[in-house]
Amino acid sequence: FWGIKIISSVVMAILCVMCGYEVNVSENQEAINLYTTSAPILMLLTTSITTPIVEEGIFRLGISKIIKNKYLFIITSGIFFGFLHIFPTDLNIVYALINSIPYVTMGMVLAYIYIKEDNIYYPMILHGLNNFISMISSFALEKIKKYCIIERNFGVIMKDLLENLM
Repeated sequence: FWGIKIISSVVMAILCVMCGYEVNVSENQEAINLYTTSAPILMLLTTSITTPIVEEGIFRLGISKIIKNKYLFIITSGIFFGFLHIFPTDLNIVYALINSIPYVTMGMVLAYIYIKEDNIYYPMILHGLNNFISMISSFALEKIKKYCIIERNFGVIMKDLLENLM
């Protein structure tokens, strides 16, 4: 699962570079990051528990009731899942479609797991675990960035202090 996620993110980054776009986080991820700073525990619980239950209920259970062909279901479920995480957007359409690649891919993988296991709990748990790891990573990166800023500022202060003493 995570290997496919990494590969799809690399493909997205390569396409962004080839098309002359910046490789940035999606607007969806920016919104999550914003809410995370104001209510981190609530966001961790929401993204790790509530969101996977709701999204898997809609994109796997709901769509599978409508589309019976498993291949068409996997593709459709993935596309709907991916596009919901990108659109609506202010990005131009090509950039938005490129940014949707990791989300569409993950949606298709979760749909495949649902079909293969014939059990909604597998994709729910995997989706929740993915979001949990992403949130914990986001928290850790924020702490590391703050630490690096403090260290860099401390280094500048120490350098200035030493230069003034000499």
